[in-house]
Amino acid sequence: TREMILTSMLSAIIIIMSIVPQLGFINIFPAVGITLIHIPVLIGVMTLKRPSALVLGLIFGLGSLFAALTRASTPVELAFQNPLISVLPRFLFAWVSYELFQLSIWFQKKLNYKANLVIVFVVLGLAFGLLGNYLYEYQNIDLYISLVISASIFTLTILLVYFQTKKRRNLFYVSVSAMFSTMIHTVLVLGSLSIFSDVLLSLAFGEIIELIYGILITNGLLEALLALVVVTPIISALKIVMKNEWCYINGCGEHINSHWSCYK
Repeated sequence: TREMILTSMLSAIIIIMSIVPQLGFINIFPAVGITLIHIPVLIGVMTLKRPSALVLGLIFGLGSLFAALTRASTPVELAFQNPLISVLPRFLFAWVSYELFQLSIWFQKKLNYKANLVIVFVVLGLAFGLLGNYLYEYQNIDLYISLVISASIFTLTILLVYFQTKKRRNLFYVSVSAMFSTMIHTVLVLGSLSIFSDVLLSLAFGEIIELIYGILITNGLLEALLALVVVTPIISALKIVMKNEWCYINGCGEHINSHWSCYK
């Protein structure tokens, strides 16, 4: 079936990105890395049914475990050899992302475009307010410069959401889901790392908070922006393909699952 084929294709992409170094898990510095494998998982979340999305989340977690067993070098990377840190949060990420995607569709139907944009504006405002606070409190950057950096990235993000969705407003929920799901992924991974890792137990409480806060605000926001830029156009293209395949001359016929509809 089409569901099985698409699941297999995305699974293969996830496995390749997990096996090939610096492809799915990119190490910028020894203690700083960016994860890109969540992007094919998000594509699956938005195009497949719940069981298939969970399978992708499980494969994502197993790929993370494989990378930790074969390439880990720092204490934080070695912590991912624990399946509760590498596999569990990635599986939960797929599940939570699927439910968030369904919730975003509900908001899309109940509220108009401007109201949805205002909600995103407020949530992102809080997130980038935390970024400014992190730069000022923990990185000792001047308050004015911290505010300028936060406001600039916040403005860029809002403009990205707006320009990617202004012509196809029915893709608004895709952009929002991709961005917020990525942030949730970061929270789940850091939460598992805090609970199940011995690495952080040797640190003082304040150091743990600073480490988690720093990763969440820097890596989390960067990965969220990447997901916003990459996932939205891919889903847009997939929707057009699915329209041509599943829509009949007189309207919509059978389609891949309940949250896809055809363009009129």
